[in-house]
Amino acid sequence: MFHSYWLLKYESLPSDDRKTLEKLDVDGVEVLDVKIKSPDNPVRLFDGVLLIFKK
Repeated sequence: MFHSYWLLKYESLPSDDRKTLEKLDVDGVEVLDVKIKSPDNPVRLFDGVLLIFKK
């Protein structure tokens, strides 16, 4: 349930905060839309957002 936990955490952020994160255009920060496999059924995919922070 690791993936579901983080997905729920992201969705619990206020809408304005999610939009701000998704529109970030900063060196060292990358925002990607991804598909996440369900831990219960790997054929089922969930939409997700991957945030990558680089030094």
